[in-house]
Amino acid sequence: MPYLKSKLLAIIATTDFAGYDGVLKQHAEFLSKFEKIDMFPPSFDDTVAIVANYVSLTGVAIEASLIAEIVRLAERYIGNQSEPQKSITIIDDLRTLGREVTLDDVKAVISDKANVPIGSLSMDETSVLLNLESIMQAKIIGQSDAVREV
Repeated sequence: MPYLKSKLLAIIATTDFAGYDGVLKQHAEFLSKFEKIDMFPPSFDDTVAIVANYVSLTGVAIEASLIAEIVRLAERYIGNQSEPQKSITIIDDLRTLGREVTLDDVKAVISDKANVPIGSLSMDETSVLLNLESIMQAKIIGQSDAVREV
């Protein structure tokens, strides 16, 4: 607290909503030294613009059309970060390739980060999905309406 009262020291603190509610709200004296500013994630278009700017600054060889796909896939498959950080992390991983980035490269990096296969389905997977209702009907007895809905 003595440091927070000093006019010679400027402090900027960040936290998420859980940290604010769980820690800071319980310490009113500490909280009174800060101004609360709520920050919300940027829109999809704003995120694409931020990531495109980052790409131009870092010199990664990537087509502009892939940037929107990176943001879309990152939003869908990566949950432990917020935008634009998760897309920027993907760009950093792609930069290590040292060559022109393709859609397959993007899918491979995101698939590796998320531990989820991204891409075209194999013939076996396609067959299973096309016959999924009959497979489920054989294993789930008395729930034909529910299986049909699924």
